[in-house]
Amino acid sequence: MPVPIPVASIPNVPPPQPGQSLPSIPVPTPTVLRSDIAAERTKLLAGPPAPGGGPGLVWLNSTSRVYHCPGTDFYGKTKSGSYVTEGDARAKGAHPSRNKPCP
Repeated sequence: MPVPIPVASIPNVPPPQPGQSLPSIPVPTPTVLRSDIAAERTKLLAGPPAPGGGPGLVWLNSTSRVYHCPGTDFYGKTKSGSYVTEGDARAKGAHPSRNKPCP
């Protein structure tokens, strides 16, 4: 959807006359390429998981409030997070990745 830009901020455009509506100028919307997403995912998965995980613990991404189960791609690998029990993650308002609870 185009975002209207005030005419006063556009050079060489006369101000509108009384009763005249302002023209709208479409502004392109930035896009994120799938290749950018894939590259970011590869970077995250390349390194080892954060130390400290173990049986009965999930990785809680503190930014998104999504938790990841042991053995999944993002377990211990998001930029910010910590290991907690699944119950503690739910108590903090988090939900499982892809809405699939841990086995």
